[in-house]
Amino acid sequence: MQTHQPGLGGQFVRRLGRLAVRFYYPRIEFTGRDHIPDKGSVLVCANHANSLLDPVLVGMTARRPVRFFAKAPLFKTPVLGPLMEALGMIPAFRGQDDRRQVKNNQQSLDKGVNALVQGDAVGIFPEGKSHDYLRVEMVRGGAARMALAAVRQGAEQLQFCLLYTSDAADEGLGVDLGGRRI
Repeated sequence: MQTHQPGLGGQFVRRLGRLAVRFYYPRIEFTGRDHIPDKGSVLVCANHANSLLDPVLVGMTARRPVRFFAKAPLFKTPVLGPLMEALGMIPAFRGQDDRRQVKNNQQSLDKGVNALVQGDAVGIFPEGKSHDYLRVEMVRGGAARMALAAVRQGAEQLQFCLLYTSDAADEGLGVDLGGRRI
């Protein structure tokens, strides 16, 4: 089973992102890190309160490469697109970006399922958008569909993790993780 490993560009971007987060938040408290195994299929579902920070925090929590879903238009930007490709990210086609492209979502979900079957960690923000609210917005069904399909296609011991980040101004950053095998 061959899992995705980021190339040199992807590794550099991961390190740079972690360094930037550690600079901005000198104190980060992780709880529940033991729920993410070092290897094997993991589907990480996280709230999306900070569009740039959240993928880095999930990766820091996981301590392994995580292939994230990200909105498809970002893949077309000159600098960010190639970096996202290098990290193994998967485009998510949202109706609010371009309704004509939503039909491509099944292919994206299939990429996520294949990654899980291969033993990768896959990250998804089930709300489908980032926001500044102190609550979870409406959750979409892609994560559940992907998990069910991955199990049906042979993902062994698929670990399902929920991640919640909170930003307390004077206290640094809290990342809470709960996990369960499905």
